[in-house]
Amino acid sequence: MKLEWMRCFAEIAETGSINKAAENLYLSQPAVTKMMQALEKELNIVLLERKKTGVELTEQGELFLRHAKTILQEYDTYLSETKKLGVLPGNQLEIVELVMSPTLLQGYHKSVKEAMKRAFPKMKICFVEGNIDKAIQLIQENRQMLAFINFESGMFVETLPKELTVETVYQSAVVCCVNSESGYSDYEVMPEELCQLENQINIGFPEKYSRSKKDDIYNLYTTNLEVVYTTLLNNKKICVLLPECVAEKVFRSDKISYLRVVPSRTVSFGLLYHKDAVKEQIFTRRFLNQFKQELKMILRGI
Repeated sequence: MKLEWMRCFAEIAETGSINKAAENLYLSQPAVTKMMQALEKELNIVLLERKKTGVELTEQGELFLRHAKTILQEYDTYLSETKKLGVLPGNQLEIVELVMSPTLLQGYHKSVKEAMKRAFPKMKICFVEGNIDKAIQLIQENRQMLAFINFESGMFVETLPKELTVETVYQSAVVCCVNSESGYSDYEVMPEELCQLENQINIGFPEKYSRSKKDDIYNLYTTNLEVVYTTLLNNKKICVLLPECVAEKVFRSDKISYLRVVPSRTVSFGLLYHKDAVKEQIFTRRFLNQFKQELKMILRGI
């Protein structure tokens, strides 16, 4: 029996909902359901009754909950006491190498460093710059690494190597960023003219300029957000597409306007790690959940 099963069961009992428990624990609903099925199978009893309004505990469930709470409380007390003694369970809190893209590093390096220092005072965090492909490669080679990534396509999860997993932390709409003094700032929706690639700054490529069909407009490929910001301020005829939370983090709102993108696009931010890292207790579920909670608060601007 796993502690995370009991913690998940206790959360369901508290919220009266599998979906809400999954949301609070930053897990998927199928993952929570699977854990409850495994728990009931191991105990050989029915713990939950599924109803239209949610879930209710059976009599056996009420009995198990009392003991589960005691076990979880004792375990939390143990962790607290080991921290006071300067002892760390496992090695997950000693040092963590976190892979982040150039864009995320520029926007959130300081925030992540400060948040993790508060949440895990005994942990040293080292940042590694790399795109998604690099993050996948590094974690395959070293399961003690984590990656903080952003991705758009739902296909990304399906194409991940089977030994890796990514858990969504936060989602943000993609917005079209333009100079607030340009005529485009009066639009609510990104106009067709700005949909043309030659009018857009492209994120994620080596930094370079290339002439477009129009002599007075340049197509800028860069990963440097300071270059993007400066270019937007100096050129009122171009735009850049960014997750709204990133744009609000790195741009001055009085200088840049955000237009809706139609059809809408959403960027997911997630924590990527090796499945065996959990099985081998390199990272505990409790640690990963807390790590994700800190990232979520950062992205929400809390």
